[in-house]
Amino acid sequence: MESHPTYKDVQAICQKYPKLAGSFFQVYNDILLSQGWKDVKVIDVEQVGRAVICGKRKADEPELVVVPCALSESISIEW
Repeated sequence: MESHPTYKDVQAICQKYPKLAGSFFQVYNDILLSQGWKDVKVIDVEQVGRAVICGKRKADEPELVVVPCALSESISIEW
């Protein structure tokens, strides 16, 4: 993971939340490289102990927010 070219974009978040690093890195790369989203940015949401990924599927579409999580993890939308 650390040797991948995009790691520098998420390194700070992966180090801050090491338990979430794998799933976060995978989702980030999927959104950025596979799906080709525009204006992709990482936002640290300290209040809930994780980061989110924001971006647009196409430049003229509204911004979306993705909460990366592991398949075994339970999260709440009641933040």
